[in-house]
Amino acid sequence: MSKSVIKINNACVYLDGREILHNFELDIPRGRHTFILGPNGSGKTTLVKLLLGHVYPAVGGSIEVLGRKFGSSDIRELRRHIAVASPMLSVFTDINLSGLEIVLTGIDSVFGIFREYSEHEKELAMLQLEKFNALHLADRSFKNMSSGEQIRVLIARAIVCSPALLILDEPSVFLDPAGREKLLSEIALLPEKNPEITMLFITQRIEDITPCFAHGVLIADGRNFDSGNTSTLLTEEKLSKIFNINIKLVPGINGRLWSICV
Repeated sequence: MSKSVIKINNACVYLDGREILHNFELDIPRGRHTFILGPNGSGKTTLVKLLLGHVYPAVGGSIEVLGRKFGSSDIRELRRHIAVASPMLSVFTDINLSGLEIVLTGIDSVFGIFREYSEHEKELAMLQLEKFNALHLADRSFKNMSSGEQIRVLIARAIVCSPALLILDEPSVFLDPAGREKLLSEIALLPEKNPEITMLFITQRIEDITPCFAHGVLIADGRNFDSGNTSTLLTEEKLSKIFNINIKLVPGINGRLWSICV
């Protein structure tokens, strides 16, 4: 078994004739929960698409996820071991499914109900909802839930199949401060509750990075600007460069850093 959950070498990705990722390099060992931090337009969304096999690097680049090299592996089978939780999964708002049914779709990595699920599978889905204090949402229509309720259900959906890699893509982007803090606290407990999962946390908010992410990558202009331990990455000098604005950092009592633009 590969020691790396993600390994990207010299990846250039072009979309509509424009280079989005440039000579991108990334190596994340299994069990190392990692954040990807960068401004809008830096290539974060394209990186997620690359990891899921929705886009491919140009000739000369390579990508390996969970020990399987793209181009010589069955991507559809690989995706069953990768889970994504993102408020951008708005496709579910067009389908009249309950919270429980949304979680059940994660077992088959599909966007709809296409078979009868067993009682054991339903119990497993309910257990995941319980982990995120969302049991009361089991019978609620997903499209009528608040943004905070929806993202809890989507994370329960993501982990129901016990994935090896969990990608949390801007999970708190639509939440108010109270909802964000509660969600981030729950995410911080995921490694303890699901030790088999390696988490990749995508964000543009410095204050969303909790102590459970001890390693990270700064991305800017489609490039891996820097990577390493959180303490060496999250500095005023480096963050000011990638966000192109003067940033002052204020330590919080919860082990997180809060940014002020000056």
